[in-house]
Amino acid sequence: TVLERLVREYPGQVRVVVKHVPLDASCNPWANPHPGACKATAAALCAARQGHYWEMHDWLFLDQAEIDDNNVAAKIAEIGAKVGVDAAALESCMTEPAILDQIQ
Repeated sequence: TVLERLVREYPGQVRVVVKHVPLDASCNPWANPHPGACKATAAALCAARQGHYWEMHDWLFLDQAEIDDNNVAAKIAEIGAKVGVDAAALESCMTEPAILDQIQ
């Protein structure tokens, strides 16, 4: 991606900062509905612990039109398998209060 190329071509000069603001009322009551966004954000943060943040992030964005409250867990598991995260560790991480605190 362009972002990856900029970071690679300008080491020490470009810093990527990601701000998570899922538009999902289950973790941000002020937000407009965006079904599954909080769980998807948690999945990306937990995938980061395994060194797979960007892969999870990119797949979640690619599949976002197909994700809703009814299938978000299945889509996260499917994407996690694609990017090579440990499923049990991902699932455990996603229930940690610290992850929800970070999102909020």
